[in-house]
Amino acid sequence: MRNFTEENDPKSREARLNYIEESVAKIRMIKRELYEAKYYSIYEVRSEEFLNEMERQVYKSGSLSVTQRKALNQMHRRFNKRIENKA
Repeated sequence: MRNFTEENDPKSREARLNYIEESVAKIRMIKRELYEAKYYSIYEVRSEEFLNEMERQVYKSGSLSVTQRKALNQMHRRFNKRIENKA
């Protein structure tokens, strides 16, 4: 019963939608960094599939696990490091 009332609460719904928007925006930013880093095509395809799956996960459940968030942070750092080294 508690989950049902939380889902219908306007504040909880708005907070959840904000989290989803922010998370998807960050995932799309990481995708852009992936393309800027200019990895080999097979690596780009695998990484893009992983990022697409994370985006679907956020839309479906409205959250990501701690491990998933750590993986996204590692990808972000790795891509930025490669972009800086190429510049």
